[in-house]
Amino acid sequence: MLTFVIYLYVYLGWSEVTANECYLGQVPDPSQAGELHWATPLNRRGDRCSCTRISSGGMISPQTSGLHDPFYVSKPMFTDDRREIADMFDCGVEFSIIGKPTEQSSTYRTRTSARAVDGDVDTQRNGNCAHTGGPDATAEYDPWWRVDLEGEHCITQVNILNRGYCCSERTTHAVVRAGPSTNITLNPTCGSPVTAEQAAPRGGLIEIHCDPPLRARYVSVDIPVVTILNFCEVTVKEIPFDKCP
Repeated sequence: MLTFVIYLYVYLGWSEVTANECYLGQVPDPSQAGELHWATPLNRRGDRCSCTRISSGGMISPQTSGLHDPFYVSKPMFTDDRREIADMFDCGVEFSIIGKPTEQSSTYRTRTSARAVDGDVDTQRNGNCAHTGGPDATAEYDPWWRVDLEGEHCITQVNILNRGYCCSERTTHAVVRAGPSTNITLNPTCGSPVTAEQAAPRGGLIEIHCDPPLRARYVSVDIPVVTILNFCEVTVKEIPFDKCP
C-alpha cells in the first residue's frame, strides 16, 4: 500500500485556493501507451472538485513527501489506476483579466473585444458582448478574439460566458488557445473544441480545462468555420508559475 504525507505551509503574497476531501485520480494517457497521468481531482461522488478561496494575500499549499506533484505529473509513481485520498489539494485560482488589452478579427458596431473583459456578466443586455462580423454582422471564416495577459501565467482553465439573448449556438466548434505568440494559430490548444451541447444554453458558462496547464501570455478563442463569434465575458484560472509543467 503506497501512502504519502501532506504537509501544510503558509506563504504570503500569493492567492490560492483549495478543495476538501477530494481524490487525486489517475487515468490512462492516450498519447502515451501504458502511461498514466493525474486526472482532474474528483470528489467521492465523482464530480469535479470545486475550489474555495482561503484568504486574500496568502495560500495554504499542500506539499507531498516527494512521491508526486499535486498539480500535474506526466509519469506518476503509481503503477495502477487506483485513487489515493488527499484531504486538500491545490487547484487553479481565478485572476482578474478585467481591462486587459484585447483584439478581435472584426467588430460589429459597438461590440468590441473589450466587452469580454469588462467584468459585466449581464448576458441579456443588447450590446454587452464581444461580437465579430463588421458593420453588417457578416459571417467570416475563423473569427477570433484574443487577450494579452501582460505577463506569463500558467493557465489551467478558461471560462466563456455565452450570449444570453440570442445566438449562443454560434460558439459551437470554438477553440481556446493559450501560449506566448500573438499569432494564435501558433499557440497550443486548451482542452477540446466547444460542443453543440455546451454552446446550446443561452447565457451558459462554458468551462475549458487545460490538461496539462499551459504557459501563456496570450489567451484566445477562435472558431475555425464560417460564422460569427459572440460571447459576453472570458475568465481565466492559473496555478503558481513555478508549478507549471
